[in-house]
Amino acid sequence: MNPQRQPSSATRRAFIGSGVLAGAALVACAGPDAPQTTQFNPTSAPSQIRFAWWQQDYKPFWDQIFPKFREKTNINIELEFYASGAVWAEKMTALFVSGDQPDAAHSSSMVDTRYYDAGNIMDITSVLAREKVNIDRDYALMGTEKWCGKTYAMPYFAEPFGIYYNKSMLKKLGLQDPWVSAKGDWTWDQMMSMAKVATQDTDRDGKIDQWGIHWPYTPPGYFGPWAWTFGGNFVDWENAKYAFSSPSSIEAFQRLQTAIFRDHTVMHNDEVTAVTQGIGGGVKTPFQAGQTLFWFRSVTDIPRNRLQIGTNFEWDVLPVPKVDNGKPGVGFQAGHPNWVAKETKKADAATKFVLWLSQSESQDHMADTKFLMPALKSSWPRFVKGTSATEPPEHIQQFADVFKKPHGWHFRHHSTPDADALYGPVIHAVFRAERPLVPGLQELDTTMNQKLVLGQCAPYKGMKVPRSGAP
Repeated sequence: MNPQRQPSSATRRAFIGSGVLAGAALVACAGPDAPQTTQFNPTSAPSQIRFAWWQQDYKPFWDQIFPKFREKTNINIELEFYASGAVWAEKMTALFVSGDQPDAAHSSSMVDTRYYDAGNIMDITSVLAREKVNIDRDYALMGTEKWCGKTYAMPYFAEPFGIYYNKSMLKKLGLQDPWVSAKGDWTWDQMMSMAKVATQDTDRDGKIDQWGIHWPYTPPGYFGPWAWTFGGNFVDWENAKYAFSSPSSIEAFQRLQTAIFRDHTVMHNDEVTAVTQGIGGGVKTPFQAGQTLFWFRSVTDIPRNRLQIGTNFEWDVLPVPKVDNGKPGVGFQAGHPNWVAKETKKADAATKFVLWLSQSESQDHMADTKFLMPALKSSWPRFVKGTSATEPPEHIQQFADVFKKPHGWHFRHHSTPDADALYGPVIHAVFRAERPLVPGLQELDTTMNQKLVLGQCAPYKGMKVPRSGAP
């Protein structure tokens, strides 16, 4: 299989446009009801399935564990790599339209729902019932494994976010570590106060070169805790609409705007870009280069931090801080599940593989290597085991604890990338002081809601986001 081959122009029709695809313009297929079983039978004839993926970091770890699956099943995995984002969306659509889709995929979850509604991805509800798999009880979910009453994707990894912090910088500044002073139960005001002390012109050239916080505010979900923690929201989940210009959303953006412009404690995007380009010779972020005290980022950055920081400084991770005892810090959970193509001619092998990826052998390997955090909750004790001050982060448990408290999700729909593409330019212009905040947020409500596409059901009806913490 050549991942670069293209379907004919006749089959591609108008499905591929410029930029990101239009939301739901896919072929609805009626796939075969192929018999399926997840029981392993290594004596069966050799088989091979195509598995599409987009994250280069995963391959060294897959090379370690995939042979185990081949030994069990006699099924070989042919990897097909496609870049994430718009490239992935365009390529998957072209493959579905041409009938040359992969058998299974590690999804780019911002575009999955359009394929669900178009009938391109297998409904595995009955498979999970037969195998007695309860994803609601046993896994951390990221929001679109289930859609409109059906299950289309298996949870693969959890991606809770936390606040990485530079322990060495904290000590140098004479500030108390929140794990020592408050057992990690710190407040938003404490975070902002420490960030203000950390923000400095260390070389006295008249320019700030050390910041308190690097908090990415694009895509919109990353900004979420600034609103959710204070009881606000920028999405009307019940009616599935963006609500950037709601009063609570405006307050949240003003809060961030003050931190960027008045206090200079939060880096704006241009500063992040300038620092990253100035580092040279690597892929370090401002935090990894030792230029920020705090960094709001994903659990997936643990191995990257270990690689990029090395022994340059001590670091650890904290939860999103609370406002007070009545308003806990609200975290964020992302992630990407795995799915099986409905029209695959190898349904048995593909479903075996996707289920195995979410079962203990694969999930425990993920936990032990810490290249990702398992979605399977029973593997979490292995994931949090063995970290310390010398093998950071010492408080890795806080990532699992995200699910014990309220936490938000991305607002995903058929045209999420198209809508998000409108968000960045407006927000960046606001935070460059090139345009006023409120009119900008009002414009986003208009333009992003015009891009928003959902299918025939109301997938978020009755859903409360942020999600409540697990008991």
